[in-house]
Amino acid sequence: MFGDTPAAVLTTLPDIACIRASNYGGALGDPTRFGNADAAYRYSGLVPTKYSSAGTVWAGERISREGSVLLREAIIELGRGVAQNDPDFAAYKAAKIAQGKKRSVAAIAVPIELIASRSP
Repeated sequence: MFGDTPAAVLTTLPDIACIRASNYGGALGDPTRFGNADAAYRYSGLVPTKYSSAGTVWAGERISREGSVLLREAIIELGRGVAQNDPDFAAYKAAKIAQGKKRSVAAIAVPIELIASRSP
């Protein structure tokens, strides 16, 4: 039964129903295999690329896209859902766009903020 799964808690968020939550839960699998939300996020490939040269490391502007495509799509869809109906996340997305970020980058920033704000 869906209500007994870890993804069921997502349905308490604005505009996240069983379909979006189930897509995320199915793509994530057993959440206990990840030490924290950051590890699951890295698995999705939504983390910035990193470059290094001569001992200097810096973050790139693009996501790595290494990892689970299904999880990456599910996380983006969660962000899309909350940005549509939650004023705080809609404002966060609008602020990113106002800062000059592309709409696609702002769309990815929303679920990053969502996960960060819900993690202990």
